[in-house]
Amino acid sequence: LVIGGGPIGLTAALLLAKYGIKSVVVERHHERLGQPKAHAVNPRSLEIFRQAGLDTAALRKAGVPSEDGDMVRFAATMTGLEFGHLPYERQTSETRAITPEPLFNIAQPLLEEFLLAAASKSKLTKVWKGVQFEETIQSQKHGAQVSLLSDRSTGNISQIVSKYIFVCDGAKSRSRAKFGVPFSPLPGLPDFEIPHVSVHINADLRKFKTGTLWFFIGPHQQRTFICYDRAKSWVYVQNIDREKTPTSTFTEEYCRRMVDNAIGEKVPYDILSITHWGTKPQAAEVYRSAANPAAFLIGDAAHVFPPTGGLGVNTGVADAHNLVWKIYAVEQNWAQDALLDSYGSERRPVAVMNAQQSALNMTKLHSLMALTSNLDLKDVESAMANPKSRALIQQAIEDNSAHFDSIDLQIGYVYGTERLTERPCNEFIPSSKPGGRLPHGWV
Repeated sequence: LVIGGGPIGLTAALLLAKYGIKSVVVERHHERLGQPKAHAVNPRSLEIFRQAGLDTAALRKAGVPSEDGDMVRFAATMTGLEFGHLPYERQTSETRAITPEPLFNIAQPLLEEFLLAAASKSKLTKVWKGVQFEETIQSQKHGAQVSLLSDRSTGNISQIVSKYIFVCDGAKSRSRAKFGVPFSPLPGLPDFEIPHVSVHINADLRKFKTGTLWFFIGPHQQRTFICYDRAKSWVYVQNIDREKTPTSTFTEEYCRRMVDNAIGEKVPYDILSITHWGTKPQAAEVYRSAANPAAFLIGDAAHVFPPTGGLGVNTGVADAHNLVWKIYAVEQNWAQDALLDSYGSERRPVAVMNAQQSALNMTKLHSLMALTSNLDLKDVESAMANPKSRALIQQAIEDNSAHFDSIDLQIGYVYGTERLTERPCNEFIPSSKPGGRLPHGWV
């Protein structure tokens, strides 16, 4: 039983099917809710999709061409002064020396549609939408798990029997607590939620410079544009202070002014949605339920990071990959049940490492913004005309380079080591060390 029909639940189901294991995915929502969210699929996720038999070339065609999404820009506005830019991850052909699948950008809804289409074609996978997990009412060690499901349209309750339960229902998981798994802040990382407002628009911004991310520097709170499709899909994100600007402030008129100020000129667009959200680094204390050892947490149900790094969905894909092959090994009787305990001991340190890097990215980004946060636009332009202050701003931009080049976090971690990697996250050295990803090579 897979609880949650997002990208992680669907990936888990497809990997199970590859091993000949049947699954039922239950998703409480009939339709996908919210904004595009994640926007990048990294090399490790794509390599795992290939192992699952998915057509990654077709997925890539549905995404953003590398020439449209290979840049991060720091500017006053999209039409105004640009302070500097950085490459966005490694999307060039040279990256194929270390992976057959360089990262590319794709909106999360398109990724989910791709995975759902593949799952729907599998004879071993069923996806039930509008069906909600309620509880497991009977649990036998190494045996049947009897769970209750409710149809949200009719209210009807049914039972389902499974041997394992995958909890993949996201950061706000309804199921996690039902299996007695604590979800806690991570030591040494911020233990407070940073509130944001996101505005999804359908603007055609192709006349401006390319860039998958735009960070706007100046006398405002941190502001960002995320490009999902240059011709029709952008999300504007801004940190907010709920005491100064409560959620009721963000009317469509107010949000339109924010977006227009970031673009720098008026262009036609519709506001598709306005979403308030917040996040802080957290992780499940264990990935396998002690109360019910047949239940495992995967993806955002197991870990949540700050949005600075784009590591959430990709970490979840690798979680699913790690757990599914071990379940297959146990089911084939060439491994003991204790092997399943290694899922958490291997994957949780990866999540902690990714959370630490995401928090470091956030700190460095805030340091850059702090250089100009008290200046108006004319002062910022004057600062860039001054060689000394311009050098400070450009060095602060360069200090953010690892934020947008985390190749070692993506394919360089090694299970079973005290520190998964001792290198900066933008330095990758192929290694055949046990516990690591087998180095890629062309033959």
